[in-house]
Amino acid sequence: MSKVKKGNKGSKNVKNNVIPFKSKKLEIIKNVTPMNKQEVETARVNDYAKEVCKNLDDFASNAGIDVERFYYNFLFYIKQAVIMKLSYPAFKYLDKGSTEEVTRNHSDFLAENFPELSMAKQESDTIH
Repeated sequence: MSKVKKGNKGSKNVKNNVIPFKSKKLEIIKNVTPMNKQEVETARVNDYAKEVCKNLDDFASNAGIDVERFYYNFLFYIKQAVIMKLSYPAFKYLDKGSTEEVTRNHSDFLAENFPELSMAKQESDTIH
C-alpha cells in the first residue's frame, strides 16, 4: 500500500491545489466610438508618419544643405523605395492621388487663411 501523509486537519492555513474558475473579473474596456481594425491601424500609421515628419523637420533644420534639396532627396528615396515594393500601376495611382490631395488641401488652406492670394475673379474686382 502507498503511504499517505496525514495533514493537520485542524490547521486553518491549509492551501488546496484547486484553481478557481473565476478568480478575478476581467476588466472590460468599453469604447465609446468603436473602430474596426483597419481604422485603428490607419490611425497608428498616421501617428507614426506625423512623428517621422516632425523628426524630419528637426533633421532638415540642422542639415548642412538647403531645405529644398533635403526634401528633394528625401522624396526621391521614398518614391524609389515605394516603386520597388508596389506594382507600377499601384505606385502611379498612389503617387497621383496623394499629389492631387496635398495640392488641393494646400490650396484650400491658402484660400481660407489668405483670401488676398486668390486668383479667382470676384464681382467686386471691376473698376467703375
